[in-house]
Amino acid sequence: RPDTSFLWFTNPCKTMKFIVWRRFKWLFIGIIVLLVLLLFVAVLLYSLPNYLSMKIVKPI
Repeated sequence: RPDTSFLWFTNPCKTMKFIVWRRFKWLFIGIIVLLVLLLFVAVLLYSLPNYLSMKIVKPI
């Protein structure tokens, strides 16, 4: 048998890249973008009350 017959068995990460990445590439990219947006919203909601109270009180 040629050496390339068992190439998928010796390098499963490369095999998964070709199988999974081609099929679900846009899903992975969408999930990453969604997670980044959710992180920004979470940081905004976490820090917004402090900034609003500082604006209302206007410390010296």
